Amino acid sequence: MIAFFAAAIMSLSLNNALDIALERNIPYHIALLEAKRTQGALIAANAQSFPSLSIGDTRQTTSAYAIPRFSFPLPNTNGSFTNQTLALGNPTSNTIAGAAQITIYQGGAIRATVGQASATYAAALGQTLAARANCLAEVTRAYWNFTSAIANAVVASEAATLAHENEEIARQRFRAGTASHADLLEQQLTEANAHSRLIDARMTVALDNAALVHVLHLAPGTSIVPRDRLTAPDARFSLVQLQDKALRQRAELQSAQSAFDAARFAVKVARSTSLPTVIVGATEESTHPAPLGAGQPALTTTLEATWRLFDGGLTRGHMQAAEAQVDEAGLQLDGLRADIALQVEQAFDTYQAAIEHIATAQAAKRFAAEHLRTERLRFANGVGTALELSDATVSEAQAENDEITAEANAHVALNEILRSVGEL
Repeated sequence: MIAFFAAAIMSLSLNNALDIALERNIPYHIALLEAKRTQGALIAANAQSFPSLSIGDTRQTTSAYAIPRFSFPLPNTNGSFTNQTLALGNPTSNTIAGAAQITIYQGGAIRATVGQASATYAAALGQTLAARANCLAEVTRAYWNFTSAIANAVVASEAATLAHENEEIARQRFRAGTASHADLLEQQLTEANAHSRLIDARMTVALDNAALVHVLHLAPGTSIVPRDRLTAPDARFSLVQLQDKALRQRAELQSAQSAFDAARFAVKVARSTSLPTVIVGATEESTHPAPLGAGQPALTTTLEATWRLFDGGLTRGHMQAAEAQVDEAGLQLDGLRADIALQVEQAFDTYQAAIEHIATAQAAKRFAAEHLRTERLRFANGVGTALELSDATVSEAQAENDEITAEANAHVALNEILRSVGEL
């Protein structure tokens, strides 16, 4: 069971968040346990190829009255006779037995079983890597969403402050008779809208903080302070190289390949039931004290061969089902290869578009900032209108938000590229 951290304020970088997630993510740990289980099955399958050794110790006590006895005269030195009694056994005996047995041929069943278990274990490892990648992708997306929400809240706060300053300018001009009441109302409306957007931005910060706390399995109420800042990523990629790397590294593809191999070994397991089984064994047994007439020790060797000549079609039925499973696994493998190639291409196109959006947003931000500066001067000097100033104020804030969103989307898209090629 995973215990929550105590609610607190935590300063986290993205790497810190990823480490915490891997320690506490439930689906990932379930996948780890499944890999451990299949590893145990592989160990058990390998054990069939080794001989079995056993040793036993049996101690037996028999009532003296139950042991056969007979008497005979024994001559003495003086010519007389004395009756002598001889027991045919001993009331206490100790038997030690050792045995060794190995299956030297079973129609390839052992080898096929080991191969099937090995492929199943490899598939479980692939699923573990996939669960790890999903965990990291989820945390990365939540982290950058939260970081961008904080940046947007800062922009909204600055926009609200700027709107308040514009309202003060409009009020001063209205009192001086150089601005109309409509101009003042326009700036008051702009300020009210700016405060409304600030409230929404702060609510988004709280919601994204809660979402990040949830994916990290931290205590409800924990406040996170992200240490990584939003910047434009500068990584460059080649689509062909990304697709080649994905086909070599994707955990899901490795898992599907292992499932295909396991299905092929299952066919061999089914076929092995129609072939003979040969078992060689040896047993050595020693009893102390030895019973009358018994040699020590006693060695027994066995050679057992079994060949099922007719099973009513059972083997054929199992082979048909196993071969169909091979075909199905092969089709799934081909489909997965095509899906992975498509996922890489989509992630690549999304990242390229995100980088272009950043450049566009940065240019728009510069234009909007200059436009706002000009409109504030024009309005303060009685040349510009209140509506023009309001539009410029909103446009500048929106341009800053667009840049933040573009940078956050670029980081998420970069994360998706890394995930699509199996590097996350």
